Amino acid sequence: MKISFDWSESVPLDHADMEFIQYMLNRRMQGFHKYGHAMKQQDPVNGPKNIRKRLQKYRETRNTEFLIDAANYAWIEFQRPTYSNAFFEATPTEQSPGSVRVSGKVRKGKDELADRYTRTR
Repeated sequence: MKISFDWSESVPLDHADMEFIQYMLNRRMQGFHKYGHAMKQQDPVNGPKNIRKRLQKYRETRNTEFLIDAANYAWIEFQRPTYSNAFFEATPTEQSPGSVRVSGKVRKGKDELADRYTRTR
């Protein structure tokens, strides 16, 4: 099966990592065969706890496979939330926690950076 994505022409293709997405899909398929259908479990996974555990393992080992696992647990949490009152709502920039940089700076937008990316195919 092939999966296709809609991608805006205004965003450079190297902004996405198809290898990461393929690894996520591979592990979801492997998880189906190992654990069964994630959406039909009697005792569903606790996404937030599993995400924290995988991020801790990444910090300890530096093995990026744990990042893929964390992303998949976030995916499962999105599909079957641990919290009964969970919802999706697009939030404005002012309500975003921002992106914490390695330097410790928190950014909520491009602010002082010039757009220096070019679209590549």
